[in-house]
Amino acid sequence: MLTLGHEKKITVSISTTIDRYEHIKWSNLNQNNFIDWFIIIQIFNENLEKIDLNIHDQFSNNIILQQGKGLTRSRNLAIDLCKTKFLHITDDDIDLSDVNYEQMLIDICKFDQALFVGNVLGENFAERKKSPRSYQKVSWYNTARIGSPEMILNVEKIRSLGIRFDEDFGVGASNPIGEEIVFVADLKRLGQDVLRIPFILGIHKGKSTGSIFNDYHNNARIRVFNRAYRWLGIVIRFLFLIKNWRRFDGSQSRIFFILGRDKN
Repeated sequence: MLTLGHEKKITVSISTTIDRYEHIKWSNLNQNNFIDWFIIIQIFNENLEKIDLNIHDQFSNNIILQQGKGLTRSRNLAIDLCKTKFLHITDDDIDLSDVNYEQMLIDICKFDQALFVGNVLGENFAERKKSPRSYQKVSWYNTARIGSPEMILNVEKIRSLGIRFDEDFGVGASNPIGEEIVFVADLKRLGQDVLRIPFILGIHKGKSTGSIFNDYHNNARIRVFNRAYRWLGIVIRFLFLIKNWRRFDGSQSRIFFILGRDKN
């Protein structure tokens, strides 16, 4: 049976803000000798030198302060700081207590993909997406169904490809959704296969930004699909509209969306 030994194999990066970090539970991460981890705390208006997080010295090296907002900026910082082969980027509202990192690592080490995609369950362990029973390649259309906390990056390959998260997308950016869609599309445009894996990567106890359907978020979706899929953007918008027909607020919202025009 394969074992992981004592070398760090994966880094877990948790993104949060100064007013939310105290709710994060990281004790289980510290119990595994093959897991490195850090929490990236974004500071918006406060002076970094005056921040007192009251953190035990044992964990001081695991806390990273980042000035300014933009969730995607913390994703890119995690890629820069990661010292292990694999990186799991996740958020402060994801419960990681039951993630079987050990078995997942034993399995994905057999593959050479730049990105692996697991599944994050909803509250009460509800499946928001159907989990695959085997390893499957992610199609172009299904890139729109991937969330950042479901992603395991092969950091060595990501760096060699020069891929970064587009900081114009994601919470805190001008387009508050879609950074993961753009990231995966950029990978696939370089001819890279993305592999969906049969592993649960946490439980999401909050509301996903991808489930918000107002004019502001729908306008952002237009820009996400145009950036990710280019000339195929209108096709993806049409398929997305059909699938989420009832979630759009009336005929006018649907028309603006399919035409690719902002609705103010």
